[in-house]
Order: sequence, then C-alpha cells, then structure tokens
Amino acid sequence: ETIRKWAVEFENELSPTANPGDGRQRVFVDDDLAIFALISEMKGQGKLYTDIHAALANGQRGSAPQNAKSLIVADPPRALALQTRIDALESQLTTALNANQRLEGRFDEVNRQLEAAKAEIKALNREIGRLESGKGSE
Repeated sequence: ETIRKWAVEFENELSPTANPGDGRQRVFVDDDLAIFALISEMKGQGKLYTDIHAALANGQRGSAPQNAKSLIVADPPRALALQTRIDALESQLTTALNANQRLEGRFDEVNRQLEAAKAEIKALNREIGRLESGKGSE
C-alpha cells in the first residue's frame, strides 16, 4: 500500500509504467527504485512530501539496494489464484478435447452404420420391387 501511495503522490517524477492505469500492473524501472529509496530515506528523517518533491526536482536520488528488483514481488496471492484458475481451465480444456475426440469417433461410426442401413434399405426395396413384379405375372 505504501508503494502505491508513493507512486500516486510522486507520479510526475516516476516513469509512466509506475502508474499505468486501472487494471494494469505497475512496472518500476531502476530510476523509480532510486526515487523510492530517496522517499523512504527522507520519510525516515521526518521530511514532508513537499521537501521530497523539491529534492527530486533538484535531481536528488536515493541508492536502491543491488537486489532491489528481487524484492519487488507481484501480488503473490493473486498470481497463485490466477495460476490455479489457469490450471483448472487447462484441465477442463483437455477433458473437453478428449470428449470431443470420442464423440467424433462415435459420429463416424454412426455415419458408417447409416450408410450401410441406407444401402440395405435400397437393396431390400429392389428385392420387394422384383418380388412384386414377379407376383403380378402369375
């Protein structure tokens, strides 16, 4: 929550990706991290936002830790929930594809049976016609 608040307060000093808009994930560049380091340092000294804005306007930056990017974690619970949802959807898709494949096989089998039945009906109709034509000549 602190980073979000600072990203909004210092929007003009940060990169455009620090405040990408509704529904989009924030992405901080190295200069953003240096700005956050200065904000943290100055807030720790009891400075006001106006003091921090002035320092940033004068080009002052803090020193971000070397491993700062590894400290920035995307929302893990949300990422986990999304991954769980993706896994469930992939499983449903696999099940649906397998069912579709079985149904296509069954459809082909029923079509073959239908064609065989049509051929048999045609042959029986010819046989009936032949028998009826022979019966009338008696």
